Amino acid sequence: MPRAPMPQVKGSTIRTRRDFVLRYHGPEAWSRVRGALQPSDRDLLDGALLASAWYPFDLCTRLERAIVEACAEGDERICVDVGSFSAAENLATLYRTYLAGGESPTDFYKRLERLYPTLHDFGSMTVFRPENRDEIHIVHDYQGFATRSNCLTALGFFRGAGVSVAIPGLRVEETWCQALGNASCLLVVTWGEGGKRR
Repeated sequence: MPRAPMPQVKGSTIRTRRDFVLRYHGPEAWSRVRGALQPSDRDLLDGALLASAWYPFDLCTRLERAIVEACAEGDERICVDVGSFSAAENLATLYRTYLAGGESPTDFYKRLERLYPTLHDFGSMTVFRPENRDEIHIVHDYQGFATRSNCLTALGFFRGAGVSVAIPGLRVEETWCQALGNASCLLVVTWGEGGKRR
């Protein structure tokens, strides 16, 4: 699949990364993150970041890298925490309509499939349940723009999403990653006996 031109993400994606740093690491850490960015990035971040506006995906990538260095001494696993925070913040506010009551884990994650194109103008996300298996597969194709930090953020987001609706025995594990050379990204979701929400 050809690379999309100048990929973009919604402002809510950028804002949750900034808010994560401020809430869990404080203003001094945010100052270090901000200082590691180029002036044009700082201008965007210092302005009114609109949740519904489109911003360059490259800005998101550079912001994630700065967070990794300033807040985790280079440990990219902090991006899993960023993703979990994003799910908790956005699914409870901006995207609370995705938390319909009474659905199965399969139905819940299938509903989140519709969220992807509202936040990205590139790539795709597919959710399906393999036949005769009590698990869900979440497949991303970032069309050549996959980054390790963004893939780990996605892992955290889908874990956090399941936690937000109290799926019992939830596990979300990464199997493939485009940023590591696989053809696509694959997350495998499993849950406790019965697969029902509490």
